[in-house]
Amino acid sequence: MTDFETFSPEQEDDEKDQRLLRDLHRFYSVEGRDPEFFVRLYTRLQERSASLPQDHGEEHNLEPFPPPKPHQSGRRRFGSSGETLWRQRLSTLAAAVCVTVLVSALVIVLDHAHQNSAGTSRTVLQAIGVISSLQMMDAQMGWALTDKEHLVRTVDGGGHWHDVSPQALLHAVPTSIVTDFLTASLAWVAFSSSDDETTRIFQTSDSGQMWRETTVPTGVVAQITFLNPQVGWLLSKHAVSENAETAEIFRTTNGGKTWTSIATVLASSADLPAPGHLPFSGKKTGMSFLNAMSGWMAGSVPVNGSTLLYRTNDGGTTWSPQSLELSADEQSALLSITQPVFFSPTEGILPVSANTGSSTQLTFYVTQNGGTSWQRTTAVMATVWDVLDSKHGWASDGTHLSATSDGGQHWMQLSSPQSLHSLSHLDFVSSDMGWAIGSVQTAGPSLLKTTDGGRTWIVIPSLMV
Repeated sequence: MTDFETFSPEQEDDEKDQRLLRDLHRFYSVEGRDPEFFVRLYTRLQERSASLPQDHGEEHNLEPFPPPKPHQSGRRRFGSSGETLWRQRLSTLAAAVCVTVLVSALVIVLDHAHQNSAGTSRTVLQAIGVISSLQMMDAQMGWALTDKEHLVRTVDGGGHWHDVSPQALLHAVPTSIVTDFLTASLAWVAFSSSDDETTRIFQTSDSGQMWRETTVPTGVVAQITFLNPQVGWLLSKHAVSENAETAEIFRTTNGGKTWTSIATVLASSADLPAPGHLPFSGKKTGMSFLNAMSGWMAGSVPVNGSTLLYRTNDGGTTWSPQSLELSADEQSALLSITQPVFFSPTEGILPVSANTGSSTQLTFYVTQNGGTSWQRTTAVMATVWDVLDSKHGWASDGTHLSATSDGGQHWMQLSSPQSLHSLSHLDFVSSDMGWAIGSVQTAGPSLLKTTDGGRTWIVIPSLMV
């Protein structure tokens, strides 16, 4: 015979009620609950209470946050008195839940006391920061970096962001931080600090729940990029003067567990680098790879009409310059080349910016032969851009937004009923859906979203949780 079977009827009811209260406390924990949850819960209790038969002279409707009613013990079974027992049980349930709701609501009110009009917690933003760059993997899932160097992730299209930063990053003061997001669950983050000559690299394969760490003996990290889950490269560089820098390239073939130095750029007084080497002069903006062997390093040189574009055919060990057929306007402008983006083994786009001093023009150079040669398309006034595939792309000068559907051959300025300001980032996952960092008001940068290809934008009241 169990202990429960030895209870009197009154003790049995008391024991059940105590279990009920404990279960309610566990089930209706405030952790992870938003205010809407408690509103829905309270509404359902009201509806349930209202649907029960009522005794004359006795009222059981729930009032907003009533005090708990004392429990009346007594042995009862369903039958002629079952209705009274059910209402009594409901009163106990309602009282317990309402007390829990009251406490939970107070906690949530305190936690959200400093929310702004967009629904974003100012307190959390002060700690985590606002989104400064993002990469959406699809319509719902994406990664972002904040201006306070926190790594955050969303699973609802940017409505809510969860801090998934490695703990070491939260306690560091990085001098440089770079990321690469290969899938919705696979990502790398690398950062270096001013107090040492080591770059710390963290890799996750479970959306940031756990991170694996390794280190590379180099001081300033500029880029980390992966071709697939195993093969990747790391670019480290150090400015020696305004227009010259040393650099080192590392390569991994095991997902970042170990890294090997494969190329270096040392200080030199020569205008041209030694055969097989990258130049000391100029600034390297980044590298990208078509496959494990073929890749490009791009950058800028402070001489009108000069290009910094190098290609490797051995995975990054040796490099050779690649020329472009520039337009007359480009030959008289300072050029900055961004590493190419490939959409297939043959199709790719190489963005080239020409700064004339009064304006910046963007031209997509395209390839149909895997980067062996590049053909110039039509220039557009732009400082920020994004490409979806070999045909669809968007470009903006910060205020006006243009789109192409033929790989940059033609550009159409998108008319919008809103006035865009300070666009600094574009990220599209389809020809209709995209995100931007900018503003449709004068209140400052926000996270924007479009579902019609960039014609109209809404501000997403992103919540950091």
